[in-house]
Amino acid sequence: MSAAAASTSIAALSPGSTHLLLAHPFVPESTYTFATVKSYGCNRSFKHSWLAKYPWLVYSKELDGGFCRYCTLFAKNMHLLGILVRSPFRQWVKVNKILENHAASKYHLDATEDAMNFKRSIEQPEVNVDVRLNEEKLRRIAENRHIVKCCAETVLFCGRQCIALRGHSEDLSAERNPGNFLAMLKSHRIA
Repeated sequence: MSAAAASTSIAALSPGSTHLLLAHPFVPESTYTFATVKSYGCNRSFKHSWLAKYPWLVYSKELDGGFCRYCTLFAKNMHLLGILVRSPFRQWVKVNKILENHAASKYHLDATEDAMNFKRSIEQPEVNVDVRLNEEKLRRIAENRHIVKCCAETVLFCGRQCIALRGHSEDLSAERNPGNFLAMLKSHRIA
């Protein structure tokens, strides 16, 4: 699989697959032997210690390189980014400097925050704003239905008993008779 094909397939991931990649990335076993490359007269390869030092770094066995899992999944303007995002990191020289620069970049910090928010929204859907707003809306609908039901029952009761709805005033705090309708609503704890 090429890096371009990987980018295309990442863009088409479902939320469940994205969460799976975030929560359970491929981590080679400690006995795994990474492919070596001759560079500057030395055999160099990906190191297990980098995965421990940089929790956002993941290794692709197929592309023999490292990717930032947060930036690969959540970076804005991904088409402008290269190593660690759209193409694997394979430069085994000055690794710490390159990875530290990536970790400090604004797009990485933004992607990390987006990834954590996404992960939290999947794992704890009750804290999502839209879920909480919907719950509040449903609570208000139920409360309003109860109020309308009590008002309708009160009007029907007064109508069946031929009892007047109004009293001397329409104010519950007044000393005068507020009327049967308001008095009955007060007994329902609505008015």
